[in-house]
Amino acid sequence: MMSILSVVLIVVVVTFQAGQCFLPGGTVYTRWGRTTCPATATIIYSGYAAGSHYRHTGGAVEPLCLPTNPEWEIHNTEVEYSRGLVYGAEYETLHSLVMTDVHDHDVPCAVCRTQNNESVLAIPARKSCYAGWKVEYWGYLMSGNFQHPAASTFTCMDAEPESVVGGHGNANGYLFYTVETQCGSLTCPPYRNGSELLCVVCSEN
Repeated sequence: MMSILSVVLIVVVVTFQAGQCFLPGGTVYTRWGRTTCPATATIIYSGYAAGSHYRHTGGAVEPLCLPTNPEWEIHNTEVEYSRGLVYGAEYETLHSLVMTDVHDHDVPCAVCRTQNNESVLAIPARKSCYAGWKVEYWGYLMSGNFQHPAASTFTCMDAEPESVVGGHGNANGYLFYTVETQCGSLTCPPYRNGSELLCVVCSEN
């Protein structure tokens, strides 16, 4: 007959040998503008930011983080316009006060997972997190141009953006512009008219 202690030891050994199968899962988020994850997270994959063309009124709103190693099934190489289309993404920062050195560069991305079973929250107009939360990364809030016909979504771009290697040219596609505040129905102060908004991605401590 095995003692209770022996049973406990067997369970401990099996659990240890199983490794990550018994580790708690984390929360997944995309770090826009970077190819790596912060020290608080592990990388799942890195890739290219992409989305619908900024002039397509029927385009999808949200950007995609496409992996660098796509897989294929049935496909052809002829462009069919009776379907959705996806394009690479570019920084559009020529007339901004920030990120001007990456204007017209293609945008990378990284899909990250927090190391613990944490919640993740993106907060606009902040670069620090509230009490009980820690910074994954901070940057500038970006979206499409308000004058363009395609809808867009607000995206938190890393404050130190990288570019896709070899991806520099005015090819357009899905475009990221910095976002400025407009006073009126938006209370000023605390907000300031025409100022670029920050953003921060936070996870629970």
